[in-house]
Amino acid sequence: MAYMQWSEALSIGIEELDREHERLVDLLNEAYAVIERGASTEAGLSLLDGMAAYAATHFATEERLMEAFEHPGREVHRRQHEFFLIKVRTKRAALSADAGAPWREDLFRFLSDWLAAHILGEDRLLGDYLRGRGMR
Repeated sequence: MAYMQWSEALSIGIEELDREHERLVDLLNEAYAVIERGASTEAGLSLLDGMAAYAATHFATEERLMEAFEHPGREVHRRQHEFFLIKVRTKRAALSADAGAPWREDLFRFLSDWLAAHILGEDRLLGDYLRGRGMR
């Protein structure tokens, strides 16, 4: 069972970014499935590494577009991306240091809350801005 379904409600109207957001939702659902199965610490580390790598690629796409179209909110948006990656690295370090710590709920809550809030907030504003400049 999926935790979060991709739907048009999550679309920001920019095809390239929507595809990448849909992949992030898929990764989130994969995370949910792993966590529901009672994943090991190693699985948690792998999950974090994969999500961080894909998120960094996605963030680079958004940041390239924000620069190319001179988005006025690009610095705030970029800092949100940086916050996410720092937070993931911090959670990874904590998980590596204390494999016995309860990590599943905290990790999944952070990933799901951040992703939904970011897509529906900053990314929606970015989509509006880019569409206003003719991008689809």
